[in-house]
Amino acid sequence: MTTRNAPERLLALARVLALADERRSIAVVDAAAEVGFDPDELRELLAPVLFLEWRDGDGELRGESRAFLLTEDGHLVVTQEHWLRGLAARPPDPPTALRLFVAGVVLQAATSQHPLPALDRALDKLADVLDAEVVVHVDRPPFTDVCEQATNDARTLHVRYLSAVHGEPREYEIEPHLVASRWGHWYVLARVRGQRDVVPFRIDRLLHVEPGDGMFAPEPVAMPEWWDLAAHEQTILAQLPVADLDRVPQPNRSVVCRDLGAGRVEAEITVIGPRRMDHLLLALGPHAEVVWPEECTQRRRDLATELLARYA
Repeated sequence: MTTRNAPERLLALARVLALADERRSIAVVDAAAEVGFDPDELRELLAPVLFLEWRDGDGELRGESRAFLLTEDGHLVVTQEHWLRGLAARPPDPPTALRLFVAGVVLQAATSQHPLPALDRALDKLADVLDAEVVVHVDRPPFTDVCEQATNDARTLHVRYLSAVHGEPREYEIEPHLVASRWGHWYVLARVRGQRDVVPFRIDRLLHVEPGDGMFAPEPVAMPEWWDLAAHEQTILAQLPVADLDRVPQPNRSVVCRDLGAGRVEAEITVIGPRRMDHLLLALGPHAEVVWPEECTQRRRDLATELLARYA
């Protein structure tokens, strides 16, 4: 049996009692697995804690013998509050509880296809702390329900999608594997019919969606921490007043290559996709000059001519 120091035992006990309080009942073997203890080792630790007694300053004998019950079939059952349980599960103050509740409701909506029982229990407890009815409206863009239904049915979708990378609508037949929210947007992770990789489609960029006739085998996929957009980067080399760098549209990556004097610099400016590049070219201002690549120099002239024609 592994030798445990006093802090390890205390933390394990507090965690186990918090789990029992949260679930109202937990098997000792499951609790032991949660904290990395052997079940017999955990029972040995629990015995003196569950029935702990002491004398207070007035000499009165006090105890916690009714707070938890260890049943004959090996379940730890909650009957009332326990001081040690509070070390791991003391409720937050109301302002913190409100912030946690709002964040939890948003996460709950984002995982509606794959419910999280622990999250549901946590929200119930936070609602008790708030002691008020709090309604949180979570916006879902059009076609979210259609995408979720197709995901549940393992049915393809015909979509018309406006990509920030391609800059114009395109038609696809996709196999939707997951609908989820991240970074303030809703996405459907899908495979374009006939292609290999599962890629993200932002649902608010879907211009039209209708169910297809194809079926597919669902695959377990997860939302990535971030997507690598390096393949869609576009870079220009521009000469401009240094003050104008602060007015370059975001997001971008700017690197000053050299100081030209008189308050001007030469800088590399990188953005993602052609639409953002067009925005950048128009936003550089009259005192900027694009020196590379040549096609962007000409593109800037064409965009400016087109813009002036609209207001002529």
